[in-house]
Amino acid sequence: MSYLDLAQTIGQNLEELKAGGVICTIAQVDSIEKFKELFAADLTDDHRASHSRDLFATAPGLHHSRSAFAGLGDHIYGTRSITPIDKALAESIFPINVMIESAHEIVIREDVVYGPGALPVLLNYGTVTFAGGSITAKGTVLKLTADSVHISPLNQNTRLSSNPYHIGILGCDGADGAGGTAGTSLHDPAAKGMDSQPVNPDICSGIPGGSGSPGADGGVGNPGTIGGDGKPNLPASICFGDIITAGLPLKIHTLSGAGGKGGNGGTGGTGQQGGNGGNGCEAGCQGTDGGNGGNGGRGGNGGNGGNGGNAVDGDNVYVSVPSNAVGLIVTTSDEVGYGDGGAPGNGGNAGKAGSGGHGGKHNNNGAEGVCGIPGNQGAAGLTGSRNGKPGNIYVTGL
Repeated sequence: MSYLDLAQTIGQNLEELKAGGVICTIAQVDSIEKFKELFAADLTDDHRASHSRDLFATAPGLHHSRSAFAGLGDHIYGTRSITPIDKALAESIFPINVMIESAHEIVIREDVVYGPGALPVLLNYGTVTFAGGSITAKGTVLKLTADSVHISPLNQNTRLSSNPYHIGILGCDGADGAGGTAGTSLHDPAAKGMDSQPVNPDICSGIPGGSGSPGADGGVGNPGTIGGDGKPNLPASICFGDIITAGLPLKIHTLSGAGGKGGNGGTGGTGQQGGNGGNGCEAGCQGTDGGNGGNGGRGGNGGNGGNGGNAVDGDNVYVSVPSNAVGLIVTTSDEVGYGDGGAPGNGGNAGKAGSGGHGGKHNNNGAEGVCGIPGNQGAAGLTGSRNGKPGNIYVTGL
């Protein structure tokens, strides 16, 4: 089907396209069968067999635990006949909106990115020329079809793109966990000891100044949150009627989503300063000792780092080109890793000692309290446990 045939099926203005216009339509797709027709009609029998085989070769339950829609995906891209359960699920999802862009000719001079998490995208071109740029679908379903593809030598000599590919089908990395907030610190000292009071202006009670209250412990640092799991690259279908490369390969790359790093643990709060001792009595010729200062509070323990997120396996990419153009396609992919655990939070500082109270006439000052001890460092977060394999790129000659 030529790009004009597809545009006509969608209901776009053919005269405007022939005149060089670019038409972008947000279309409503009312059924899974219509979606399959638009986004996967070009898949070969080998493509569909590969999809179903790869889906069920995944570790038991993993693919299905990642997505409740794996069965629907297997019906769209694989060999699965729709079941009553699948049909009921599809009817709860559809209609959905998709973005469809058509053009007689388009030149890609910059990095064009769809997503993350955009509407499914159908790009329908007469001729697409890669002249220093790239097309990337990030966490987004893509169908890219063109009657003819050209690779401009400009792409070799002047790298306008920051990407080492022409077409990238990528997942989304999990978000890094948030850092834990610091534990609570009390900035005012603990309560001061009671001053010794005279019985009358000339006589002390004989009771020394009161001891300062001990400082409270600093609050425990809050833990970092868990890093997010990666999100997979979604399936893509690429169909070209002709490829003219001027000796340059057409590069297609896929990469799934890595796990996010766990958040760092929060620092423990500083221990409270001990209260100062109360002053001794001073009356006439008499006096009493000053009260002892309170001990400083212990620093709060640091918070634990958050655990790292897991990576996730990617979905397949299906490429259909003329048989004589298969050798012009270069495919690359990389495995992505799990997230590191967050760093432990540092223990809080020790609280300062309270000062001894002043002694009354001819009597001793109170003793200074003892400083608190610093809090312990928290535990580091655990790393994620699973890397993410890239989806396969299947190139088939027609």
